[in-house]
Amino acid sequence: MIRFFQKQSVFLLLLIISAGTSAQSIKQSPEEQLILALTSIKAQKLDQAMHQLEALVNNKPDFKLAQLVYADVMMAKAHGINKVGESLKQNKILEGFLAEASKRWHSAQNPVNAKLLPAALLSLDQEYQYAVVVELNNSRLHLFENENGIPKEIDNYYVSMGKSGPYKQYEGDNRTPLGVYFIENFLSPKTLPDKYGEGAFPLNYPNVWDDRLGKTGYGIWLHGTPLDTFSRPPRDSEGCVVLSNADLQTVGGYLQLRRTPFVIADNINWLEKDKWQSQKQYFTQLISSWLKDWQSLDTNRYIQHYSKTFQAGPSNFLKWYSHKKRVNKNKKFIQVKTDDLSILKHPKDDILVVTFRQHYKSDNYSSVSYKRQYWKQEKDGQWRIIFEGRVREPDQLLTQL
Repeated sequence: MIRFFQKQSVFLLLLIISAGTSAQSIKQSPEEQLILALTSIKAQKLDQAMHQLEALVNNKPDFKLAQLVYADVMMAKAHGINKVGESLKQNKILEGFLAEASKRWHSAQNPVNAKLLPAALLSLDQEYQYAVVVELNNSRLHLFENENGIPKEIDNYYVSMGKSGPYKQYEGDNRTPLGVYFIENFLSPKTLPDKYGEGAFPLNYPNVWDDRLGKTGYGIWLHGTPLDTFSRPPRDSEGCVVLSNADLQTVGGYLQLRRTPFVIADNINWLEKDKWQSQKQYFTQLISSWLKDWQSLDTNRYIQHYSKTFQAGPSNFLKWYSHKKRVNKNKKFIQVKTDDLSILKHPKDDILVVTFRQHYKSDNYSSVSYKRQYWKQEKDGQWRIIFEGRVREPDQLLTQL
């Protein structure tokens, strides 16, 4: 392995971390041990770095990036650090490791401001205990707890994405999609090849909005790494989001099938709390107005919440409108209540994904069902529903993989 770990890479690591270091609370996870060693390298404390890395690689011999840094520190102590050579740029293995070091270092030096909230998580009822937001450009997965309706970060983890980066468009492009997704099920490692590690959580890609945009492909999963590999370079999958096996087990313990929001963004849009609450109030009122107008039995008022591009199964807007008009004509009253509500904002497009349990009652019919709507902000600035359909009821919390 050392033959790949040329001594020039220590010089590059010094460039990577030359932006400065700040005092960090070290919890001694493998990543944090690595950051501690890189901090020692930056301070030219190579003996200290060597001891730190020796402990790390003994504990995690499959952490190849740590092996690289350890090998280079030993070579630097013996031979010094030379000027960077051009051959290093041609070595894709080393480029991947150095990119991983850069992503991990950047995250350690730029912790999330606890006062800021992710714009994508607009509203979560108490049944949505946790949420995930992946930030591809920083190679991080952020895990949030729903604390009285406010998303509070529990922790964040290094991840890999598709070889060709974000913005998935078609099958086989090796890109990771952006959007709002949900975990569909869990695939046990006993049923999967070794490359998926400790299991996989398939996402509902392509979703309704992806279909509208003509995106193709399938099999976008959150999964682990091969059992002999601690982590992979930032761009190394076929489009999936990849965690280390240990992190997959940790994160997996918080996930609920078909309930936990899984937002994939290129960059997270962080908001001050006041602005976040203002947006939450606006979109919650939007849903309330839709319900109020539905219960009014005034079809023309109700229909204003729906786009001319609306579809419900095989029915287009005109067919659906005619159906609703006939139904409402024969109703004496309609009562509709919702709970288990989530309102999620697409990280790139003007799309809302709204999921809820609907309690419907009229003079001749009643039902309880889970539904999902897609709202789009149209050219006149108004938000209207472009899709509405039933979804399967969420499962219980996954406590073990």
